[in-house]
Amino acid sequence: MNSNNTGERRRFAGLAQIVLVLAVFAVAIYFARAPDMGGPQTSVARAQLQDPEVVVSHPARGQHSLTVALTGEVRAQGKVGLRSQVAGRVLSVSEALRGGGTFRAGQTLLTIDPTDFEIDLKVKKALLEQHRIRHSRHNHGGRCRDPRRDACRPAPAQSY
Repeated sequence: MNSNNTGERRRFAGLAQIVLVLAVFAVAIYFARAPDMGGPQTSVARAQLQDPEVVVSHPARGQHSLTVALTGEVRAQGKVGLRSQVAGRVLSVSEALRGGGTFRAGQTLLTIDPTDFEIDLKVKKALLEQHRIRHSRHNHGGRCRDPRRDACRPAPAQSY
């Protein structure tokens, strides 16, 4: 009898599980399809479901400006190193080189004092003239063949 009793219990337990699952589905379907149960929150929800009020405005013709106030930081996309090919005292700086300025290729940005370079050029020209005279005398036995030629004459003395 015990084995018969155990089989009936298992069958009853299986049927009870199936009935319980069907009952849960039936309750879920009932509440899913059930009408609203009116309460304090439902009246607020219904008020929000009403059609919104719409206001139509017609813009006037004319010039309008849009102002947007923002805060932030502006950074350069790239950096370029600028340096002079020569050293010297700066006489003037272009407005384009100052903060926020822009400039194009070939535009003069700085003016450097040319005095030092002019003096250096005069010294180099005098040295070149001396070397020409020495070369001319060396090639012609210490004398110039034609003293009227510039290469045979010494350079005039210059004061600095």
